[in-house]
Amino acid sequence: MSKAQKIRLLSQIIFTVVFSWAILHFWGRAGAHNLCPFALFQSPILAIKHSVPLFFTGGVILGVVFIVLGAIFPRAFCGWACPIGFVVRILGVIGNKLKLTTKIPVRLNDRLAWLAVLVFAYLVLLTAVSGRMFCVGGCPLFWGYSACAVPIGAMSIAFLAFFLTGSMFIERFFCRWICPYGAVLGIIGRFSIFAISKRETECGACKVCSKCPMGTLPKDTPVVVGPMCISCLECVDVCPRSRLFMGKRKSKKEDIK
Repeated sequence: MSKAQKIRLLSQIIFTVVFSWAILHFWGRAGAHNLCPFALFQSPILAIKHSVPLFFTGGVILGVVFIVLGAIFPRAFCGWACPIGFVVRILGVIGNKLKLTTKIPVRLNDRLAWLAVLVFAYLVLLTAVSGRMFCVGGCPLFWGYSACAVPIGAMSIAFLAFFLTGSMFIERFFCRWICPYGAVLGIIGRFSIFAISKRETECGACKVCSKCPMGTLPKDTPVVVGPMCISCLECVDVCPRSRLFMGKRKSKKEDIK
């Protein structure tokens, strides 16, 4: 494991421990949504709908902070801080060890990424119409903290099982195609200040970097990755010619579609 990956792993562990401690210490197992960054999009809607002051401010603040960070490094929250990202990373390693992981064609993978945008739109609309937080029935992290505090339905249990097992068969499938906050960060990441770039215009044919945990494939362009990049730097570490690096984007036109 490279130095960058050791630092990243440590970052994920620290964020997960701090996040878990804050939830269990201050709000109890059923309070995961108090620090969920997606509260940035739900809390204002609910505050207006119910004519109450803004609540879940911790999640709102974190939502803003990680969006600002995502405007600097694409989806850095997903790759370095998200507790769900940490869990699916472990499940992905287990899946690889058991040889369960299935590789999805890049073109199909990129198209399926739009599902997360639809999930985001649906959840925002659902929040506005129902006047409720979606977390109770739709977030794997919430289930993990709340299972011993509040009852969860059979459908939620089934989806949790699907999430856990699916992450071993398709690496980070939740992050790629379902996570609504990741969808927002992905859109912002297309215009980030820094991005995975290439030192030379030409590249070898080894395709080692195609083992990206998000299933995306670096392209033969100055800026080589698109909106699913989570700044994990794994492609940088495995490149045998050291041609990939995290650098300042020279032009927005360098991004790929």
